[in-house]
Amino acid sequence: MPSHMTTCTRELLNDIRSPKLIPGLIQGLILGTLLVIVEVSFANIIFSGPLASHATRAAGMCIFGAGALSLVTGMFSPFSCMVSLPQDTPVAILSIAAAAIVVAVPTASSEVLFATVSGTIIGSAMITGLFFWLIGKFKLSNFARFLPFPVIGGFLAGSGAMLLLGSFGVMTEQSLSLSTLPQFMTIGMFVHWGPGVFFAFCIFMLMRLRSHFLILPGSIVAGMIVFFLFVLACGASIADLRSQGWLPTAMPSGQLWPGFTFETAGMIDWPVLLTQLPDMLTVALLSLVGMILNINGIELGVHQDIDLDQELKVEAVGNVMAGLGGGFAGYGALSLSMLGPRSNTVSRIIPVTAALVCLGVLFVGAQVLTFIPKPLLGGLLFLLGLFFVDEWIFSGRKRLTLFDYLIVVAIVLTIVNLGFLPGIGLGIGLTCVIFMVQFTRIPVIQTEETLTGLHSTRQRSIPDQILLSREGQACIIMKLSGYLFFGSTYFVGKRVKELFEEEILPEHLILDLTKIQGFDISAVNTLQRIAQQALAKDITISIAAPPNRLLDLIKRNASPEVVQQVGSYADLDSALESQEDHLLAKQQQILTGGSADGLEARENLFHAAVDDLDAHLQEQEHFEQILQSISPYRTQTTAMPGDVLVTEGTPQDGVIFVIWGSVSLFESDAEFELDKKKGPRRLASVGPGGVIAPRAAWGPWMATYTARAEQQAMVAIISSEALQKMESEAPETAMIMYKYLAEILAKRSD
Repeated sequence: MPSHMTTCTRELLNDIRSPKLIPGLIQGLILGTLLVIVEVSFANIIFSGPLASHATRAAGMCIFGAGALSLVTGMFSPFSCMVSLPQDTPVAILSIAAAAIVVAVPTASSEVLFATVSGTIIGSAMITGLFFWLIGKFKLSNFARFLPFPVIGGFLAGSGAMLLLGSFGVMTEQSLSLSTLPQFMTIGMFVHWGPGVFFAFCIFMLMRLRSHFLILPGSIVAGMIVFFLFVLACGASIADLRSQGWLPTAMPSGQLWPGFTFETAGMIDWPVLLTQLPDMLTVALLSLVGMILNINGIELGVHQDIDLDQELKVEAVGNVMAGLGGGFAGYGALSLSMLGPRSNTVSRIIPVTAALVCLGVLFVGAQVLTFIPKPLLGGLLFLLGLFFVDEWIFSGRKRLTLFDYLIVVAIVLTIVNLGFLPGIGLGIGLTCVIFMVQFTRIPVIQTEETLTGLHSTRQRSIPDQILLSREGQACIIMKLSGYLFFGSTYFVGKRVKELFEEEILPEHLILDLTKIQGFDISAVNTLQRIAQQALAKDITISIAAPPNRLLDLIKRNASPEVVQQVGSYADLDSALESQEDHLLAKQQQILTGGSADGLEARENLFHAAVDDLDAHLQEQEHFEQILQSISPYRTQTTAMPGDVLVTEGTPQDGVIFVIWGSVSLFESDAEFELDKKKGPRRLASVGPGGVIAPRAAWGPWMATYTARAEQQAMVAIISSEALQKMESEAPETAMIMYKYLAEILAKRSD
């Protein structure tokens, strides 16, 4: 942190001595003036109605908060032009909290109400600062990005709606609701809020037509000039304007700040203040969301990344400083922070100057604030709310799906009627429900096959292969993928029930869980019901690659009979091999039986296998000829069960021919560990006439699998040195062998 502070300070000093000084000062003065007016508006929206007499006093606290935030972030933010201020989102929440405090203690004095509301404001700023610091310190900022987009949109639109409603309270000193709506339609009330709304709509349309940083400050100045020219023409006095609610209440000089003192703190109604703790926490959470949204917007605008965790720690210090002076929570503003980059002046001079303007107003220009017309203050709030509502309610319909848009609308309506926490909670709940419904539509059953078309990697004889192809439909294999939860497992259970109700029942069901990403307890319940149904139908169940936790839960929740009905295997290949053995054993009983059916089955099998057997014998004869021709160059050895012939990840010297026996090829243990299974997975089984590591014939080859003898096997090995010798002494023999190996590689990939 010290090195960062030193770097930022040096950057500011360099800017002061550079051509950036003059444009930076001008833009800082404009921004500072705008910050003062915005914060006065915010103070008026919180301290309205019964609290209106304290609005000017509260304005000083808000302006101090803006000055403190802008000064800290302007000096030390990772982004040089970051302008931070107490924001509209906390204002919307705090205005609700202020109204709740007034309702909670209707008989309390005005000073007690002011102290309690101010305590809530200060508490929210301090909690936000602490929250920001912890998130930044432990680098947890990315977790906030997981909030659903419609919830963020609804929160922003809800903030806008609250600003719209609150602006009427600023302009008329009366809250807008269904019960007070008829009063707002009277001429006496309309003349107070009508000009402000008209002013906001004019600026809104102007900024939609053309984007320029001078439009808003220029419109504010023009609005004040028009207002006072009209007052001058009518001959009204300043006292008349204050008494009729057109201007804020005057205050004695020197009382703008500090508005909150130790004496004020002694008047806080602490039990009432503690009831607002949920709102304070909401301010912290939503300030984090708002800040991340703004930072994302700034990053897109300036085409550079900002260290979000560092920015959070800087904003945390700024919020604590603001809170100590009575200000409320804030963070970097998107539009104001982009003023410098859009005018090609990226400098810390801009936010620092804006901060000094705010702090200067507190001590030398306090009375100026009491001459800002309330229609202008309310109109500015209405404008800010209008931007949010337009972006997410009116324009948002074009860029959101129907469901997302309806969620945004539902959140806004809930926020307006019940508050921010219920609105955000409803939005998250609706988003989760829609997500689960949509997620459930993704098929969890990836494929459904039988042993007719899907076999294990174990090498089988030609008659066995024919039997498996003919009788394999007795075993159903379901490959599942994704996440098994109450929505997706319903469809698995439904499909299995359909299979168990068919006219020809399967004898066995394999559920392959290799590609599942996780499960909940409903998956256990579904598998338990499937096993119960299978037990009733005398169908056996195998689960391939089940998570250990899943098996444990099945054993805990199911009866012993059901548990016995379910077999588990480390991988799909093991499950397939087991069921192939079971099916072949059953067919062997039929073939060896003395019945007419057995005799007919043997004849049918012979006729079906004769052509394939003939082709196999020819291949075996060719293999033996190859072995005979290379006999001077090969070595022959016997491998016992478990002996490793090839080790994955090591250079393989030479080609291995299997003369008799069986050798299994396994994928690497490290690779298999990614699937969170135990032990290696068999890739293939190589029997008589098979070749291991054929690529090693063409040079050094790094083994991609482990070859281990499954049973006692005789193998012939021809090393790279022997290959070179054969090429020089018997090139024709070498050519024949290379052709044979190329044909093998064309059929498979090592």
